[in-house]
Amino acid sequence: MKESTFLRASSIRKIWRNLNWALILTCLALVIYGLFVLYSASSYETGRSAFFWQLGFIAAGIVIAAILAFVDYHFWLKLAYPFYGLVLILLVVVLILGKEVFGAQRWLFLGPIAIQPSELAKAALVLILAREVGTRKEGISEPSRFFRCLVLVLIPTVLTFEQPDLGTAIVLLFIFLAISYFGEFNWKYVLGFFGSLLLSFPILWQFLHDYQKNRFLVLFNPNIDPLGIGYNLRQSIVTIGSGGFLGKGYLQGTQKQLQFLPVRHSDFIFAVLAEELGFVGVTLLLALYGLLFYLSLKIAQEAEDIYGRLIVIGAVSLWICHVFVNIGMTVGVMPVTGIWLPFFSYGGNNVLLNFFLIGLIFSVVLHKRKFLFFPEK
Repeated sequence: MKESTFLRASSIRKIWRNLNWALILTCLALVIYGLFVLYSASSYETGRSAFFWQLGFIAAGIVIAAILAFVDYHFWLKLAYPFYGLVLILLVVVLILGKEVFGAQRWLFLGPIAIQPSELAKAALVLILAREVGTRKEGISEPSRFFRCLVLVLIPTVLTFEQPDLGTAIVLLFIFLAISYFGEFNWKYVLGFFGSLLLSFPILWQFLHDYQKNRFLVLFNPNIDPLGIGYNLRQSIVTIGSGGFLGKGYLQGTQKQLQFLPVRHSDFIFAVLAEELGFVGVTLLLALYGLLFYLSLKIAQEAEDIYGRLIVIGAVSLWICHVFVNIGMTVGVMPVTGIWLPFFSYGGNNVLLNFFLIGLIFSVVLHKRKFLFFPEK
């Protein structure tokens, strides 16, 4: 990898002209839209406090994204292993000392600061896979490279699964799938692993907690125990269906106001959007996501090297998985998991992760234009 580079002070105007403004405006639109819906979703659950906390998280996220963007992404790749090692330590610590919330032990509390190591694992995995998959060393066979990357994925996946956090484990595996594909691994290795994983599901089923098994049962029979294990999904489907084409109107969602819809400012915020803004509001959200993915993948295609391309692919695959799983669980095509909706769901850890990814993508954008930078001496 090349030496890290730093910004010329005289290049500010060139950077301003060469920033990907379409992507900036798309991210800004998603952030504003998310705040707009969160303000309504949190009004009957957290007394608006979630909205103001989210503003603070976004402000901190913008600072993080700016720092990441203006430093060459090759520098961040050099820190991939120390970052990955730190995350593994935190994943072990959270299993021992973490606080249990909603049946899962995922949080470490350092005074007023709550850290969710599984979110850090997603960021670390994007960086370390981009570094490992992108590096071609002489004398190392492709099966050896694939096995090495597989081990790097499985360690945080297993530790996350033990919390238990099935949703994040799925995301980590999906990131690996996407980076393996675009990193041009032989597909017989990739299909062999994921095929084996699928065939072993009856065995993995035995390791699931009862509430996780119940979520799969509800997926195939939404009407099972509507006041018990099927309550969340049933209320979500009712809420979404009641929105119709134009919705009931902003701040007018009755399912939200009467508090039938659970975790409406986080996991089920999509249902709030669908109820109040209807099919039109949902279509706008999906269009913005589609634009985000398209613009990001175009950046990956134009990246200076394979490292930059794989970083962007990792970020996009994470977002795609979150969007698919979150929306899927609210409409009953995916099991209910604690997967947040990018730029919409409340939470400091997920907001900072989103901006972390944005910062990395813009680092790829800026540092493919070598005339803006000079080598570190």
